[in-house]
Amino acid sequence: MTADSYKMLATPSEGTYTEKRSKFLAFAFPIESKEEATEILHTLQKRFHDARHICYAYSIGIDSPEERANDDGEPSGTGGRPILGQIHSFGINNVLLAVVRYYGGVPLGAANLGRAYQQAAFEALHMATIETRELIDSFSFFARYEDVELVMRQAKKSNARVSYLAHHTDGADMQVSTRRSEINPLREELMKIHTLKWSSDAIG
Repeated sequence: MTADSYKMLATPSEGTYTEKRSKFLAFAFPIESKEEATEILHTLQKRFHDARHICYAYSIGIDSPEERANDDGEPSGTGGRPILGQIHSFGINNVLLAVVRYYGGVPLGAANLGRAYQQAAFEALHMATIETRELIDSFSFFARYEDVELVMRQAKKSNARVSYLAHHTDGADMQVSTRRSEINPLREELMKIHTLKWSSDAIG
């Protein structure tokens, strides 16, 4: 089944958690690229230069997201992995989640440390406004003048829209867009108009 939507943060959010005097400050950001994640992390490192650790995780992309989890010197798997686990639990895409730790003088042990990072990450995402965005796909073709109206009727019937239309003397360059799960059925219907000339990205 093809997904028609994905979830991401509407705005940045924050959360806090304390465990045996260690304080964990969590920050979640909507992002679109690895470069944006790096820039935000540099800002956090400058702002919290006196913190013991800044662990983080991110997930970028929709279909095959690029993910990374970083423990920033904490025991392996106790920082970044629990944070990434919360990103997966909330089902959010295009997000950076960083947790700043101020050591409170009492060792937590690996298990408690992992749970603390997990809870701090949860607090930031729990406080977030999460929005659902539609996944829209499109394809392009050339339609003869006498077929343009037929294409537009079929697009309307399929709850799609003509997202681009450029008229020429003998027809029009057209692009139609619809929800991802409906793109293949729409393409199959329009292929019944045998005079359409498809662009290379529309028939792969």
